[in-house]
Amino acid sequence: MHPERAPLWDSTVEDSVQWAISKAGFAVSDTLPEGPCLLLRERVAVRPEALLAAWKLGQERAESCSFSLDGRAGEFLKSLPGDESGPVLAYSHGGPPPDHLGELPQVLMPSEEKAFELELHQSSAELFLSDRLVMALDHWVDLLWANLLGLGPRIWGRAVGRPAFWAACRLAWAACRSFSLRHEKIAARLTVAGEGCQIHPTAVVEACVLGRGVRIGAGAVLRGCILGDQTRVEELAVCEGVVTGQKGLIQRQALLKYSVLGSQASIGGATQLSVLGELSSLKRGAYGMDQSFDGDVRYRSRGLLHKAPFGLLGICLAEDSKLGAGVSVAPGRNIAPGCRLIAEAVVDPSTDEAGLYQQRNGRLERLK
Repeated sequence: MHPERAPLWDSTVEDSVQWAISKAGFAVSDTLPEGPCLLLRERVAVRPEALLAAWKLGQERAESCSFSLDGRAGEFLKSLPGDESGPVLAYSHGGPPPDHLGELPQVLMPSEEKAFELELHQSSAELFLSDRLVMALDHWVDLLWANLLGLGPRIWGRAVGRPAFWAACRLAWAACRSFSLRHEKIAARLTVAGEGCQIHPTAVVEACVLGRGVRIGAGAVLRGCILGDQTRVEELAVCEGVVTGQKGLIQRQALLKYSVLGSQASIGGATQLSVLGELSSLKRGAYGMDQSFDGDVRYRSRGLLHKAPFGLLGICLAEDSKLGAGVSVAPGRNIAPGCRLIAEAVVDPSTDEAGLYQQRNGRLERLK
């Protein structure tokens, strides 16, 4: 998908960067100021907390430097393909900028991370989340994990928000509705619905941010999702940890977990840890596999094979690519833009009389 238009939390990559810069109290300049400033490369996922922390550290050091997260959160980011491009955030104390941010001395930024259990199949993986997330988006695997790592902080920020008084009121009301003081039960009640949303009374919607005009069908289950404007989730669909662009479609009985769905993309089958590009579709009965019987899943980046985080990874459907019914794609694969993958189809299904027929080489052959 186009990197600037790709979904990132409740916006796009381009707009989310502008939001973070504005939220942190900074402004974008086309020319380098004479005094201190922050340098941020293009195509990044960044939160305002990261910008503020970098500015503070740079001011304290009073010298130009680049930044990376410390702790387990930082170690995880180093396992992603975007880390190969080097630092993406730096502080300039003045003077001409470097040709590459990697030329500056690197400073570890305290991540202030929090542990989170991610349920994957019959096991779980421990993630370390940070409000100070900043990472490059040079590969579809980067886009996937940027959305997953920033999903919780973004939902919490939208659902609780500020000022402190209103945040406390929202939390108290959520605790009353959940009849519990446990944080996971309270968080489940923190859902934000945009104007014109329609949620069927039998649907289960927990800890989600729903854009304008979103429609949720009967018996659907959504947990920890951010859905773009006018997205439709049909009856009995299951979505967990999903981010969608505008006008996404999750069809009846579809299963989509820990994935990113581009604008006007649709899914009727099942997949996990996947990225579906703009206008792409995964038809009912199709599967994007996310694990291998031969060991850890690997994906290709810059001509080399890399191990996927936790050994699991789904697939990437580029713009306007389609998976037909009955098609399964191996884990870690990237389907090129405009591709159509179909299973063996019956070319000539017409018959003139009743009987037993066998499908062979795309045709029906009468047996008796």
